[in-house]
Amino acid sequence: MEKHAEPDKVPDSPEEWLDEFNTFSIYQVMPEIIKQRGLNIQSDIESKKTSQK
Repeated sequence: MEKHAEPDKVPDSPEEWLDEFNTFSIYQVMPEIIKQRGLNIQSDIESKKTSQK
């Protein structure tokens, strides 16, 4: 989409475009990812299912 808006600013190949971004180690952000994932799977709602045998 950017290529259509400003064709002179965007490189011709996706590889050149991707090279413009900074990289980082996944290990630097992994603790925060794990923390956020844990918050997303928590539930404050008590289960309504009961097991009766």
